[in-house]
Amino acid sequence: MNASAGEECDYGIDPDNCLTTCKLKPSKCGDGKEQRSEECDDGNTDPCGTCNATCTQTQEETNAVGEISAIRGTFIEDGEILSISDGYKRLTFEFNRNDEPTISSRIRIEIPIPDFDSEAAMASKITWAINASRGPKNFKITAAQDRGKVILQNDYDGGYGNKAIVSSIESSDFKLKGMDKGRAYDCPVNMGCTRDRDCDKSLGLKCKKDGEARGTCQKP
Repeated sequence: MNASAGEECDYGIDPDNCLTTCKLKPSKCGDGKEQRSEECDDGNTDPCGTCNATCTQTQEETNAVGEISAIRGTFIEDGEILSISDGYKRLTFEFNRNDEPTISSRIRIEIPIPDFDSEAAMASKITWAINASRGPKNFKITAAQDRGKVILQNDYDGGYGNKAIVSSIESSDFKLKGMDKGRAYDCPVNMGCTRDRDCDKSLGLKCKKDGEARGTCQKP
């Protein structure tokens, strides 16, 4: 390369990134080819996958996380619910002072008795119910109590775990955050990709390519 002559590259050495005029090819985000001005290129210009929408930041596989700010049980009504998804399975928990929830498919969360009623006591009940579901329900979210809060982490890597936590509790003090911040494994069918880690694992998708740098997310 002759920089003094205004050359930016050498076509004979690097034809993938260099024009015959010895000028760098303009970046084309989404073509699956990582060019010099790009940090990454996962074959699409969508926020999903292992690269962001502008090909300027690699997105490593991370777990979705969430948080529940509990309230005292006295402010929770019998039959109110909490719904959480790990990306594969969504479970509905019902707050209840009786022995069984009103709908059999729901998982009971006991409301503490008045002598032990506090935000921390309610957070403890929620934490226990979620972790108890990991075995018999094969639920892949782990809960940890931090005083009056419940900290949630998806065992699976991937953006497909970014599913909203839902509750029917009316109190504005019962706060829900996430699930979010999961990255990769989340591009939908027919979306451009360069590797299996780009594609939504919960749908069983893989990156199907025919010898090209870029493929599409498809069922195997």
